[in-house]
Amino acid sequence: MLIFMGKDSATIKLQGISSGQRMTISALAMCGSTGTIVLRDDTTVYAEMKKVDQGVSPQLLGHITAKYTGGSNLRLEVSVSHVSIAMDIKSIINYANIVEPSGVIKGNVCNVAIEESTDGDYNDYLITIVSTDKVN
Repeated sequence: MLIFMGKDSATIKLQGISSGQRMTISALAMCGSTGTIVLRDDTTVYAEMKKVDQGVSPQLLGHITAKYTGGSNLRLEVSVSHVSIAMDIKSIINYANIVEPSGVIKGNVCNVAIEESTDGDYNDYLITIVSTDKVN
């Protein structure tokens, strides 16, 4: 997994998702910044979610499902901005496989916790991407 961090953005290259898999992305924001979350590869944008106000109450930014077409460089792009504090993006990323009892891997889960400030709670943007083999 490659992570590219800036003061106000992060790009996370996703691994383990195969062409034809169903991807479901969910995002929750609990912070005073505005932000954009994009799931994409070099040719297709699969999901885009935006936080457009500076309210700090929990906000579900979206729950989107798409079929991965297998383009190169699948990635999650997160960018944030705030009018009164300096951004300093950090992230915690966790991957897990979805495994049948027989041991066959059927998909995976990627959880991303974004910290956009200095309080260190890592709950400013919570993003989950689940990929599974079966596509209806």
